[in-house]
Amino acid sequence: MPLLSPIGYSLWVNLLIFAIATILVWVGGVRLTRTADSIAVRLGLSRAFVGAILLASATSMPEVATVISASVAGDPNLAIHNITGATALQLTVLGIAGWLTRQRGPLTYFSPDFVLLFIGVGLIAMALTMLAGMSIGPLVTIAGVGIWPLILGVLYIIIMYQARQLQAQPRWTPTDEPSFLAEQQKEEQEYLYPHLTLSQVSAIFAASALLVFVAGWILARVADVIAVQTALGSSFIGVTMLSFATSLPEISATFTAVREARYSLAIGNIFGTGMFNLSLVLVGDLAYRQGNILTKAEPSAMFIIATAALMTCVYLYGLLERRNRTVLGIGVDSAIVILIYIVALIILYFTSTGPV
Repeated sequence: MPLLSPIGYSLWVNLLIFAIATILVWVGGVRLTRTADSIAVRLGLSRAFVGAILLASATSMPEVATVISASVAGDPNLAIHNITGATALQLTVLGIAGWLTRQRGPLTYFSPDFVLLFIGVGLIAMALTMLAGMSIGPLVTIAGVGIWPLILGVLYIIIMYQARQLQAQPRWTPTDEPSFLAEQQKEEQEYLYPHLTLSQVSAIFAASALLVFVAGWILARVADVIAVQTALGSSFIGVTMLSFATSLPEISATFTAVREARYSLAIGNIFGTGMFNLSLVLVGDLAYRQGNILTKAEPSAMFIIATAALMTCVYLYGLLERRNRTVLGIGVDSAIVILIYIVALIILYFTSTGPV
């Protein structure tokens, strides 16, 4: 039985495949983070911008594969739940990653980058646009594609373009930047992989992205089969296990960036990934030929995307406030985000009716 049909394997074999693919995705995510950082320094781009567009698009390859395959297979519910669930989960992962900075303070305190605020607002705008589309229906259909997915795609392009313009002309700079950050920025001008050319570093980045795409696609396929084998349905599995599987590149990249003190890269990656994920609604609508994909969204998907918007608001408050306060070793904003996610999952679990 080929790997393309994991339904033919036992649960334990699929769990083993899941574990191996997880390791490959993690390795690929580490490489993506380090090469993206090297590219940013060589090209004189801000880490927040590179994290939001270059790293975010590369680490989102598993979501691309999952959304396309689920939509083509006629399971828009799984595609939508994966998009919304992955966005909320990745925001939570950012909060957990803040524990790595516990000896110094909150993660958002170490990320004084104006572009992060702009991208965060963009993520909220896209989340609310998607929620509007889920609530009111397609309104207008163009060539078989609903107007809301088209708006999401256009919004993503506009926000990224504006972020590119703003990253070179920040509107404000912090007055209380931690002293060690200035020293660190000087050290970081000596970019990673100095013995390699920009072309070679870019080639490693592309190869790592391909590894993440293939291994991530396998993760998504196997996770879907495990859901069937364990009697779990597409709604809850899309928000939890499948979202975790497709989010592994972001998890790997975020923890690597934070561990290596590239804080703006980490936050930019998560915010940018969230926006990229939501723009995939357009890809899903193009692949789903049985109607408009957002009309198939269940209340649970609406709830989780609203939760993701709320979580982003908390991070934006932390970035604006920039107070060096922690609770249990992480920033207060990170702790609130993690709490929101846990409460949301509990609500989602107890409000589900029938098999989920």
